[in-house]
Amino acid sequence: MLIVVDAPRDRPLRVVGERVASGRYADCWQYVAVELGDGEIARYEKLGDAAVDFARLAVIDRAALDAWQHEDSLDGKADFAFWGRDAAALAKLMKAPKSEDGYGWTDLSVADAEAKNDRAARLKAEHRWLLATDLRPHSHHFHALAAARASAHGAGTIDVGGARACLFFTTWGDGVFPVFLDVDARGRAVRLRVQLSPIDLARSA
Repeated sequence: MLIVVDAPRDRPLRVVGERVASGRYADCWQYVAVELGDGEIARYEKLGDAAVDFARLAVIDRAALDAWQHEDSLDGKADFAFWGRDAAALAKLMKAPKSEDGYGWTDLSVADAEAKNDRAARLKAEHRWLLATDLRPHSHHFHALAAARASAHGAGTIDVGGARACLFFTTWGDGVFPVFLDVDARGRAVRLRVQLSPIDLARSA
């Protein structure tokens, strides 16, 4: 689902967040927001809900979506990784090196990565192994995820179609998260806010 809001076009926009900061969920985001103005927040308007399936959200210039390549490799290369209970057995058969995720290869041609993915799937089914596999073309999504994984904040930025995009992990996993426009007393936009923790939890933590 896309939630769209008019934003200033004369400067880069800061993406900020606040952690719950105490209790069981201390390291989880209370909210993440895009700063649109410098006024004092007087009220908010709900714009909609962001439905999340893979524990991540992105903020991006709508015009840049035409340039976004989610699955297609930008450089003709891809990574292939696998992990899980029986990953070592598969690695032995496929002569796969160890990696940060478990086992796998980086910077393969897309064709080679797809071939390894297919072979891994056949061996997994044949032996009824328990493991997960991931084919990772070097797409915009791949690079944004890599930037987020490398960040202490779980958020990364990349340039897409002449604009800067930010991808961040929700820290709460999947779900449906409300999105608000915080405005000042005159109704001018101050920030676009994704409320990631339940409001009552944020107040009581």
